[in-house]
Amino acid sequence: MKKIVILLVTFLSISAFAQPKAKFNQKPFKNRFTPQQNATLKTKHMALHLDLNAVQQKKVFNLILDEEIKLNKIKFKRQQAFKNGIRPTKEQLFNVLNKRLDFKLNFQNRLKNILNVKQYAEFKKGTFRRMAFNRKKKAYRKYRNHHPFERVRRNRF
Repeated sequence: MKKIVILLVTFLSISAFAQPKAKFNQKPFKNRFTPQQNATLKTKHMALHLDLNAVQQKKVFNLILDEEIKLNKIKFKRQQAFKNGIRPTKEQLFNVLNKRLDFKLNFQNRLKNILNVKQYAEFKKGTFRRMAFNRKKKAYRKYRNHHPFERVRRNRF
């Protein structure tokens, strides 16, 4: 009887650990909208935070819509290459990152022409907050996923 109980407890504990882990960082509803819907949502969000007038909202909507359409094309090409097993080389990665930064600079300059000085300053402040938050989130994920027996080094000062 004792052996049966031990066997039963062993099998139950093994089966409990064999279950798949929950994926906490999955975003199930991300990118399920069309570029027009994304542009509308982003424009309204900016209108709320930056107090945009109707003319500015229309210009920002057109700007964001152009950017969303370009990004969807780039994402589609990248997904197709990934499905075909094509991995980018270092030069290709450098070119992609360089294009991404040029893309952001162009967007920022075009947005600067639409917004006034106070609105643009508020926009930049929000951008830096998001960047800092994402940096903290990335650091937390890195810390959280370390091996349990591995020593984690932290900067103390």
